Amino acid sequence: MNLIVVFVLLLYIIFSSYFLILKEENSSKKILNETLPLIQTVDDLWTNVLNEETSVRGYVLTSEAKHLAPYYNARKAISRDMEKLDQYEKKYSTVDTNIEKLFHPQMKKIDNFFQTEIQLVQQGKTAEAETNINNGKKQMDQLRILNSQLQNTLLNISRDESNARAKSLAIAKTVIFIAVLASIVIAIFVSFLFYRARKAENQLNYLAFFDSLTGIPNRASLKNYFARELDSFKRKKQNLAVLFVDLDGFKQINDAKGHSFGDLYIQKAVEKMNSILTANGRLFRFGGDEFIVLLEDYKDVVEVTQLAKHINAAFAEPIQIDGFISHTSVSIGISLFPNNGSNGEKLVQYADLAMYDVKKNGKGGFCFYNTRFSIELAEKVLLEEQLREAIREKSFILHYQPQIDLSSGAIEGLEALIRWEHPDRGIISPIHFIPLAEETGLIIPLGKWVMEEACRQNQAWQASGFPPVQIGVNVSPVQFQDTSFLETVQEVLRETGMDPRYLVLEITENVMQNTNEVMDIIRQLKQMGIKVSIDDFGTGFSSLSYLHRLPIDQLKIDKSFVDGIYTNSASKSLITSIIDMGQNLELQIVAEGIEDKHQERFLQEKKCNIGQGYLYSKPLHATEIESLMGEKMVPETRVHI
Repeated sequence: MNLIVVFVLLLYIIFSSYFLILKEENSSKKILNETLPLIQTVDDLWTNVLNEETSVRGYVLTSEAKHLAPYYNARKAISRDMEKLDQYEKKYSTVDTNIEKLFHPQMKKIDNFFQTEIQLVQQGKTAEAETNINNGKKQMDQLRILNSQLQNTLLNISRDESNARAKSLAIAKTVIFIAVLASIVIAIFVSFLFYRARKAENQLNYLAFFDSLTGIPNRASLKNYFARELDSFKRKKQNLAVLFVDLDGFKQINDAKGHSFGDLYIQKAVEKMNSILTANGRLFRFGGDEFIVLLEDYKDVVEVTQLAKHINAAFAEPIQIDGFISHTSVSIGISLFPNNGSNGEKLVQYADLAMYDVKKNGKGGFCFYNTRFSIELAEKVLLEEQLREAIREKSFILHYQPQIDLSSGAIEGLEALIRWEHPDRGIISPIHFIPLAEETGLIIPLGKWVMEEACRQNQAWQASGFPPVQIGVNVSPVQFQDTSFLETVQEVLRETGMDPRYLVLEITENVMQNTNEVMDIIRQLKQMGIKVSIDDFGTGFSSLSYLHRLPIDQLKIDKSFVDGIYTNSASKSLITSIIDMGQNLELQIVAEGIEDKHQERFLQEKKCNIGQGYLYSKPLHATEIESLMGEKMVPETRVHI
């Protein structure tokens, strides 16, 4: 804004200087026009004075009246010249002639001289007339000098004024030159600023509507696209397919290799998808490892299916980055316009639901939206709200299932399973709400309640006269990765008053992807006196390479391997390997899900320590377990959520 004001001011200076130049030139012409008539008038005045003097001399010499006629004519001419001088002096105030001070007194003296000379001649005083003429010559000489001075003065005035005007013109022209130059500089600078501002605006626009990592349009650009184009598709009765593409396992790659590697992976993934898309395809980065592919004006569902298959096939090929080869897949959910929705938000939401159905069923495929997904989502939202209310009201109970020493048949411990006492649906198994609790983060307060309840029950049993038992709580990966997990464990032990020696925490292999972090937490738990168990061993992350480094106490063989003892030779071999490895590492081995004597016999032959399953007992309420504990020694209790 300030530059604009300066620019306008410079323009004002330029135009003012230009008009000043015009004015000065006109003034110079005016002075010239004023000075020349004055010089001519002065010259005429002197000529008439000489004519007057000649006439008087003729009259003096001849005493003839005829010689006075030219004298009177000269006097009239002198009077006219004097009037002219007076008029010029009044009219042209710029010319300082001082006529009144110089000429009028001298002309009066000369006029008196001529009048006296005529009178002397008429009186016959010839001698006096001659003397008077000599005196008159002096007056004439002075007048001649004045005439020369006046002409020189007028010429000097004209020259000085012209010089002054010339200087003013030179200054004005210099000012104009400087102002024009400054205006050009400012105009260039202002243009540069406008260029910078436009460039900055374009950069902000790019950052607002394009992904800085990949250069493709982002979510905001997708929103604008829907707002701009959907009405056009509707008017033209054209179709639009929305493909929600999610990179399976990207979080694990990002965590294992680092964010820089993850960024390169995203760029490679974008290159793959762009290489597949045709002229009617558009790619947007929706966020993180999620992308939206739009297929405009497709002919039929077959075309959409082919595109989804091509994307899946492209990601079946490994991605190589800096010598590392990464294998991943993509899950694709598809919604169609106008069949599934009339606005962009709904289309993306439905495609997202379809994508999660793909993930739920094994990942690495594609699925078209079905109204069933919306129904399931509504049920899920309702269940989440009810779960929150249940946590506030503590509407849960723990059931316990005995663990048996396979060599003696004695009860070696108990595993407790959480149950939700739903007001409308009755008792709900954990398989129906634990995944939701983990997804929403509700597992944090729920897991804390389970730990508190298990420890409280242990203290209650001891107060009732039962021997001290160890309480084990299976910890969700979400719980274990929570930054306040160790503080929560200490708080539970402090509030319930239970000795840490009687607490066993069970973790799954899935939490062991960041080995160093996990080892640090386990060491701190061990320093507190707590035992650690690996639950569902063999079903999660490949942990055999670092199992010997973990300071754990127990391995639990998953039920799926026990089920395959007599149907799957691989299961038998794996169970044998786990038991042998556990014994070598001096770990206690627990087999879950034993349902018949044949399974029990095989595990006994392989020297498995502990067995658990419906062969021995179903999960029981705490009061039923107390009666069972009264009959048999229970040195250890395990709690499972």
